[in-house]
Formats: sequence, structure tokens, C-alpha cells
Amino acid sequence: MTPAIVYARWSPRPNAEDCLSIETQLDRCRAYCQGNEYEIVQEYQEPNVSGDDCRPELEKAIGHAQRLCAVLVVYKLDRAARDTEDTLRIVRQLREAKADIASVTEQINTRGWMGKIFITLLGLFAEMEKERIRERTADAMQNHQAKGRRMGRMHRCPYGKMPDWNGTDAEKDRPADREGSQQSPCSAGRQPRRASHPGANPPQVHRGPGGSGNRHLVK
Repeated sequence: MTPAIVYARWSPRPNAEDCLSIETQLDRCRAYCQGNEYEIVQEYQEPNVSGDDCRPELEKAIGHAQRLCAVLVVYKLDRAARDTEDTLRIVRQLREAKADIASVTEQINTRGWMGKIFITLLGLFAEMEKERIRERTADAMQNHQAKGRRMGRMHRCPYGKMPDWNGTDAEKDRPADREGSQQSPCSAGRQPRRASHPGANPPQVHRGPGGSGNRHLVK
């Protein structure tokens, strides 16, 4: 018989009575394994754990399934994965070890040709989700720039400007050559360029008798 690893997770919610308990999920997974002639090797469960929290039991279940080339059986895919990208990561980890994952409610099983189609579609949806995030980020940045908000690190302002912590740039006068001009805050505190050898004495010019003749430098 095909070995199976069962995983169940219950996340705390305000309407906890409407959520399936750990025992209910395990019962559905056991019935699924019995109907598909899977032999349950071990069961892992994580009560009161949110999808965003660390899930050590899930990692143990994945590693156990990888070692046995078994099927990781879950009640729903969202019990194991946070989003599409996380689901694709788990599927790839299992497939690299010749293991699989099965969902009871979605009727998904990566074994067979239907599993290959599912993996392909999952990769496309994950790529589409990334592209949508990039587009939303780009639109938000353009909207902020149109409203005068500076994008980037506030402590690295361009020359001649100073950061405005309210989100806009305050244009400051650049230092001019005329008298009475003040340096901009971004350029304040800059030291003049020093010589390559600060401690060295400047060279002196020595002339010959009478102020004429060849001149040479005296260090």
C-alpha cells in the first residue's frame, strides 16, 4: 500500500464553532486514505496555530513524507499553505523527493497526469500573483510621486535638498559664489578636500643668486 502522512491544523478565529476541529479533519483524512488504499504511517496536528505563525509540525510532516516518498494528506490546501506561492513551494519540495500531496475537499492529488496539470496551473497562478503585486506596487509609487512624496531613503537626500519628514522635499537654495549666501542643509558640515599628505609641508621655491637662474623645489 501507498504510505500516507496526515496533517491537520486548526487556526484560532472569532467564530471557532464554525471551523472544523482537528478531530474532524483527521476523520475526513482517514476516510480518504481508506478509500484510496493509503496506509497512514503517522499523523501530525497543530491546534491553535495561525497560518502566519511558525508551523514546526508541518515541516516535520513534509520531511517525513519526503523520506518515505509518501502522500501528504490534508483536509484543505489552506491547512498547509498560506497562499499560492507557499503551496507551490510545498508541492515542489515533495515532488523533488518523489512524494505527493492530496487535498480531501478540493479532490486534488499530485499523483498521475492530473497532478502534473495541477502543478502547471499552480505555477501560472503563482506567477500571476507576483505580477499583480509588482503592478500594484508600481502604481502606488507613481501615485505617491505625483503627490510630491519622495520615494527612497529619507536620510539620503539629493544635493541641495533636505528631507521633509512629512513626506515631501523642501527645495533649498544651492550655495552660490556671491557673498552672504548660505550653504544648503545637505551640504552643511562638508569639509574641504584635504591634500593627499596632510602632515607634509608645502614645497618652497628657491631661487639662485640675484633672483635669477634655475628655480628648483626644496622639500
